[in-house]
Amino acid sequence: TLGPGRGLAVVAENDLRRALGLLNECFVLDGTLEKDFEVPQLPLLIQAALERRPDLHGLAFAVKEADNRMRFEIANRWGNPSLGPSGEVNETSVGFVGLWMIWQAPIINTRKGEIRQRQAELARAVEASHQGEVQAKQDVFASAARLEQAQKVVKYFHNELLPVLRQTREEMDKLYTAGQPGVDLTRVLDIRRRLLRARDAYLDALFELSQAQTDLAAAVADLSFAGCRAIAPSSEEDRSTESAPAQQPSTGEQLPSPTPVPGPAPGAPKGEPLMPPNPLPGK
Repeated sequence: TLGPGRGLAVVAENDLRRALGLLNECFVLDGTLEKDFEVPQLPLLIQAALERRPDLHGLAFAVKEADNRMRFEIANRWGNPSLGPSGEVNETSVGFVGLWMIWQAPIINTRKGEIRQRQAELARAVEASHQGEVQAKQDVFASAARLEQAQKVVKYFHNELLPVLRQTREEMDKLYTAGQPGVDLTRVLDIRRRLLRARDAYLDALFELSQAQTDLAAAVADLSFAGCRAIAPSSEEDRSTESAPAQQPSTGEQLPSPTPVPGPAPGAPKGEPLMPPNPLPGK
């Protein structure tokens, strides 16, 4: 699994360079995926979406345009009257002076067809605007529900599952070191595999949370709704990890690495850490 994982890392690096407009520059990723986000109330989100979404502004301008075209068509049925002086000299050198007026009175042709067409265009624009508002509200509701569900999953992993697995791992290591019967190396490795799988699922939950925040920002059309802050560590192991000075920047989720598997006797090999740091090359 190491080879395919490195291949995915190379693809991800190239995607990041493409998004940043870089060619072959080296970079170092820093930070953590652990974020917390307080969802504002739905009325505020809906109001912000109706005020800031550019597609709704475009539909509103389309309604104004259709209304102005209908008004112009109604006013245009009276035509453009033309009035002014007129002078003429014929072949016998006789001059004529007078006035002329041209006006198409709306008696027979009242342009009812053109007016009804403009009215239909206005009704279609109004319905499209209403449909856009409903769709914007649906987007806000869906993104808020997705974000709430993602928050629940992240909090479950962060506050319940991972602390329990870490505590179980520590107790299992103590029992194995003390040589308790029934606690063998297989059980120690099994609890460590379960912790690794839980961390993998935790990273997927954090990615889902970031995607939900992005959907909410897109639904509201405001990047400020995608802002978030780091979660304060709850366990002593997390506090000790954050307080320790980092020698090398790590990539991705900064989770505490598990302790090595204890040996059955003093001097026995303790194994390698299951999650070694893998920093990207710096400049």
